Amino acid sequence: MRGLEITVTVRREDGVAHVAAAGDVDLFTAPAFRDALRHAATATSGPVEVDLSRVTFFSCAGAATLHDGALAGGGRLRLVETSAAVRRTIAALRRAGGSTEQPWC
Repeated sequence: MRGLEITVTVRREDGVAHVAAAGDVDLFTAPAFRDALRHAATATSGPVEVDLSRVTFFSCAGAATLHDGALAGGGRLRLVETSAAVRRTIAALRRAGGSTEQPWC
């Protein structure tokens, strides 16, 4: 079994909070991702840009966390970069007619 790993960095520049995640975003690592999104949203009143270009695995829990982060950020969250893993999960949810708010997610 592969180790579950995530690295999340948060920085602020010119009134914009930047969140970058690398590694796996799943049920076990989503809390660290959630905490980073919350920290970024409270660190600035400006936009929160999220870079997921280095995410290697993105589960439904990651999608739900991203959705919750967008709600908590009051619509200030912008997804600026994504990896193939992130795009696959989001596309699968859309094809299934699902939402990150549904219990199966």
